[in-house]
Amino acid sequence: MRHLRPRLTTPLFALLALALVPAAGLAQSAYTYTVGLQAGLGGSIEDQPDVGLDNFGWQALFSMKIDNSTQWGVRVGELALDGGGFDADLRYLTAAGEYLFADRLLDSGLYIGLGFYDLDAFGAGDTALGVVLGVTGDVHLTERFSLLLELSGHYADLDAVQFFAMAHVGLGYRF
Repeated sequence: MRHLRPRLTTPLFALLALALVPAAGLAQSAYTYTVGLQAGLGGSIEDQPDVGLDNFGWQALFSMKIDNSTQWGVRVGELALDGGGFDADLRYLTAAGEYLFADRLLDSGLYIGLGFYDLDAFGAGDTALGVVLGVTGDVHLTERFSLLLELSGHYADLDAVQFFAMAHVGLGYRF
């Protein structure tokens, strides 16, 4: 069995606990769940001339609607940062609250949350807590399926880079 590195265990349990906080309000309101898988582009927005915003990444998400205008979501993803002499993989786990603007065909939203970031650069790992801010779009394709769009900005106090921007598009399933 593979063991987590000791420095990852505490932040992962803290984020899991944060993700469970809204569950108490679900007993009194109608809610739906969404799962999704997205592909995207992103990169560092710092002064890194060789590392642009054209790096490939992926993201999986799970969200639950708390009421008509709010939902809680957890996202996990990876972004390959390549360019010049810089070669790194950024892995992240975020938990965020989202305010929704609903329409018949499109739900849009704004979210803010906390994240755990792991940057594997030059063979050495660097981990940090951070924050995420994003905008979302959920285009209803059918009653259960939707096209998910997302733009996000991330800050984590990592040694090599701290600020990231990402754009994702993918498919979501509501239940």
